[in-house]
Amino acid sequence: MFRNLLIAAAASLLLGGGIFAQEREVRAEVFFKGLSKARYSLAEGVMRAQMKVPGRALGAKVNVEKEKKGIEVTYEVYILRKGKLFKVEVDGITGKVKEVKAKGKLFQKNGEEEGKEIEHKGKRKDKEEAGEEEENEEGERAEHKGKREREERGEEEEEKNERVEHRGKRRHKEKTEQEEEEENERAEHKGKKEREERAEEEEEGNERAEHKRKRRRRRL
Repeated sequence: MFRNLLIAAAASLLLGGGIFAQEREVRAEVFFKGLSKARYSLAEGVMRAQMKVPGRALGAKVNVEKEKKGIEVTYEVYILRKGKLFKVEVDGITGKVKEVKAKGKLFQKNGEEEGKEIEHKGKRKDKEEAGEEEENEEGERAEHKGKREREERGEEEEEKNERVEHRGKRRHKEKTEQEEEEENERAEHKGKKEREERAEEEEEGNERAEHKRKRRRRRL
């Protein structure tokens, strides 16, 4: 008998688990289908809720329901304002605020100080986050400035190298022209000297020939 009871319990669990699993699959399908139709994200829903009820957002959740007219996506945002808790419902498809409900005081009179302290901590956290954001922006500006300075230094160094290279080419050209001019002068001087030597040799040859002719005439 005990064995039969165990078998029956196991069978009921398996059947029940199958039904629940089916329901979960259907709900999951409706949920993701609704999210795909939502034009506004949960973060945007929180922002719109805070615009309607200024305060600190303590939490938010997404509700997706299948109605006759179609799938509805609702963001439920819980906002703390001056010790009171509000539930703001925002339409995830249109972005409009559907309903605002006051949930009453979050803290009793003996806990108001604690509520104020939590609210103060929230404000301080917001300031710290704003400070971190400013610090990040300042770091990005400093990084951008450093990058620009490095680029400018690189351009200046490149221009300096180009000037040095141009100066070197000009000096080399001037040196080459000077060497060529000196070589031409040496060649011209050498040619002139050679012509003078040939002229002297020719004159000496003429003188010797004249001297020989005179000596022959004397013999005659």
